[in-house]
Amino acid sequence: MGQGMLIKNGTVITAHRTYEADIKIERGKIAGIGKDLDAQNLEKTIDAAGLWIIPGLIDMHVHFLSPFMGQMGAADFYSGTKAAAFGGVTTILDFTNTDIGQTMLESVKIKEEQAEGKALIDYSFHPRIVEAPQRIIDEIKELVDYGVPTFKMFMTYRRQGIQAHDGILMKVMEEAAKHNALPGVHAENNDIVESLTEEAVEAGETDWHAHARTRPPIAEEEAIQRAVYFAQRIGSPLFIYHVSTKGGAEAIAKAQKQGHPIYAETCPHYLSLTDEILKREDGYKYICSPPMRPKEHIEAMWEGLQKGYLSVTGSDDCNYSSEAKRAPMDVDKDGELIPEFQKVVNGLTGMESRFHVLMAKGVQSGKINMNEFVRITSYNAAKIFGLSAKKGDISIGYDADLVLIDPHKEMKLTYDKLHLDTQYNPWEGLKVKGIPVMTMVRGNPIIEQGQVVVEPGYGRFVRRKLDPSLLRQFGNF
Repeated sequence: MGQGMLIKNGTVITAHRTYEADIKIERGKIAGIGKDLDAQNLEKTIDAAGLWIIPGLIDMHVHFLSPFMGQMGAADFYSGTKAAAFGGVTTILDFTNTDIGQTMLESVKIKEEQAEGKALIDYSFHPRIVEAPQRIIDEIKELVDYGVPTFKMFMTYRRQGIQAHDGILMKVMEEAAKHNALPGVHAENNDIVESLTEEAVEAGETDWHAHARTRPPIAEEEAIQRAVYFAQRIGSPLFIYHVSTKGGAEAIAKAQKQGHPIYAETCPHYLSLTDEILKREDGYKYICSPPMRPKEHIEAMWEGLQKGYLSVTGSDDCNYSSEAKRAPMDVDKDGELIPEFQKVVNGLTGMESRFHVLMAKGVQSGKINMNEFVRITSYNAAKIFGLSAKKGDISIGYDADLVLIDPHKEMKLTYDKLHLDTQYNPWEGLKVKGIPVMTMVRGNPIIEQGQVVVEPGYGRFVRRKLDPSLLRQFGNF
């Protein structure tokens, strides 16, 4: 498979151009782009007349097999990459589950073992850092050399045992700056969250919406400002995951204008859902951290993407079934759930839906065009996370990671159309126009005519190397 293919008559859409062309694929790479290319000696020809062809999406923020509050995430490397591929994703970056006392390289290799023989699409990892003794700091260079040069630290979740306090952040930033590594943070002020949570529980105000009230915008905004300040003073680059607040985005934009290499992501739920969803009877299903915000923050997230100070979108898919979310909670004498937000497993689906949400809420509504869609779903992620010259663009020599889209095909996004069994869909009933009809990785179709057409294990581990220039000064691509 994949030795030779010609995709004819498609509309090629990249981050910078839209044009009609044929694409020749040889040995999994893009070998030619142009008009009326010769199909001689190629195994297969696909007529893409009337279809758009974009680079495969990169989701640099997924959590597979993620343990939290005694529950395990619903997505493994087969089910998760299958759902991702149906959403046009061709590469995912997952997080390790590094614990106290464990080396980061050990946690990376555990993830490699979990993915091998199961993943349908390509993958890499971000090691999680939860402590910073010298042996962990020394591992940073080793992991850069191994091809996983991006790291994540949680500024909250102290009680869950994974918070990286300020001293850890500073030590990691200092070492990362020496070795072309990119540290990243989940930015929420732990003291604010814990204090407000304790007050809510003591007052008996534990409805689902209390999750948003106990993680207010100021908790994220202060943590972002603190992390940015450390990075500026230390001279380290920084990536900020799942930005959800206007004030947080403004702090990032300010640092970028000063030239600092601060990059940031937002997610489909922060672009489309408000905290009102937590007031529903089944609001526990939509508890995630940071929580959804009031409408003005949604508008600020779109503005950040439009102006470029939010560089990318990721799904932050941390999937737990409805059953897993309910498992730690108590029920009353009638078997009904007792609303106690603090007992709900945090996490939301979105890996497959990201494509559809951005198409419906972004492209169809006129907030972004298709070139910008590619920029925030693929091109910028490849640049920031060390996948350039392989992925994120349609260019000769790149991996033939492509998505063919029927721009006229319509669907209503409902739970029964999704491919991961989480038992709910935050965007139930969303009307979408423009649907992927083929997802291709390294020249091979993965999804075709609504079916998986490769064997588990086709996906490969991708070793990454960051662009040093983007780690020294902000690049707006």
